[in-house]
Amino acid sequence: MKDPIAIYENLKEQYFKYINTAFSIDDLDLKLKRKKEYLPEGKDKNNVLAQEPYLELIKPYPSSGKKISDLTLEDIRKENGTNYFSNQEELKLYQKFCLAGLVGDFPLYQHQIDMIKNYALGMNCIRKDRILFIATLCLLG
Repeated sequence: MKDPIAIYENLKEQYFKYINTAFSIDDLDLKLKRKKEYLPEGKDKNNVLAQEPYLELIKPYPSSGKKISDLTLEDIRKENGTNYFSNQEELKLYQKFCLAGLVGDFPLYQHQIDMIKNYALGMNCIRKDRILFIATLCLLG
């Protein structure tokens, strides 16, 4: 997200266009008054359409520099050398499944790679009393 304020302003303008279309008024003077009320000087300065955004500054997540298609068995091995995927063919099948619509082929964050590694190592259940699976990928970061 390069410019969240511009995105916020654009959303409000689009929302006003929706209101103008959904609740159309034939009277041109009334239309102009409504626009002046909602968007004085072209901006929603009075926060009539939306409240001010709440922005939280956070550090970017560290990138793994790898795409799902770049993963190798070496990336997801246990310390003793074993792996959930018994061979490269099984890993390729997993990658094909992921690329069929689960995720795009873009660089993953390191924590996403770590989750794939946990899944591959068989650590996909949080608690024994409930079947609760950790998501293989956390797509929103």
